[in-house]
Amino acid sequence: MSAPRRPLTDEEAARIDAMARARETGSFYTILGVLPAAPAADVDAAYHDLARQWHPDRFYSRDTGERGAEIEENFVAATRAYRTLRDPLKRQAYHREAGIDVKVAIPPPPSRERLAPLGGTGVRAGDTSPGGTRVYEASRRPAAPPVAAAPPVAAAPPPPRPKVVTAVDKMRAHIAEQLGRARTYFDAGKVDFDAGRYAKAESALYLAMKFDDKNPTYIALHQQAAARAREGRAKGFLALAEQEESYQRIKEAIGWYQKAVDCDPPGGQAYFRLANLLRVHEQDARGAMANLRKAVAKEPENVAFHLALAELYESVSLQANALREVQAAIAVDPKNDAAKAMLRRLKR
Repeated sequence: MSAPRRPLTDEEAARIDAMARARETGSFYTILGVLPAAPAADVDAAYHDLARQWHPDRFYSRDTGERGAEIEENFVAATRAYRTLRDPLKRQAYHREAGIDVKVAIPPPPSRERLAPLGGTGVRAGDTSPGGTRVYEASRRPAAPPVAAAPPVAAAPPPPRPKVVTAVDKMRAHIAEQLGRARTYFDAGKVDFDAGRYAKAESALYLAMKFDDKNPTYIALHQQAAARAREGRAKGFLALAEQEESYQRIKEAIGWYQKAVDCDPPGGQAYFRLANLLRVHEQDARGAMANLRKAVAKEPENVAFHLALAELYESVSLQANALREVQAAIAVDPKNDAAKAMLRRLKR
């Protein structure tokens, strides 16, 4: 029996989303994570790094589910970008089409050795050149007289020695590459954040921090995106829970309410509804009490939350705690009849 396939990790899923956003921009430089002025060596290094990440064979033993097609698209996009940017002429054409004002160094064409002229050189019409071609017929004009030898030319100075790349140089280049990638992911995350796509923004900004974990701007925006994304997930889970509860599928409703509160939403509604189901259907007074306390902490001005917690305290003979919650409810709404009735009952 073959071993079960391992699912994708959260970090891998985040990288898939970030690469998908880079593809959406249509920029080959964003896909490879390099700057338009990056030398060819950086383009090569970036592609080989991405090829190792996104080659489909790497995920052969993984349970990629619906993400398998995205992984293949990421690999194809990286390869397409590399094949364009590694060729100086294609890269120059790409710059013109994209309106990128960065010059591309194009190497000169290889020099061709010219055939020796006919006449006076020992080459006759019909002879074969070293390249295997026939020499053209000799001109009918007389051969030019021999030219006097030119005076000797001073030897050219030796070419400068190539710069030795030290470990410090390599480290600086690596840091610059990391910072460039961080900026690419940050820019993509900022676009998603401004558009209200907080879950995608969270993924991209997480990768930006992986490459530049000391940047306070990246950290602050990631925290905001993460909070907004959790809030969005909580709202979705809450809606599913309420739907299941309306159909009297209590177990399923409890599960979705639990997922909602696990997201630590800013409001107390998910905690309140979960507490009611735990108390009535599961007889779990301790779990209900913990969730009602959370609901009150999230919304201290909500009278219903205070009264529900007071009733639960009263049911387990915690009279002093129940009295405190009733008084808090009356402080919020002095005319609340339910709160005044409970207060009279507790003071008997």
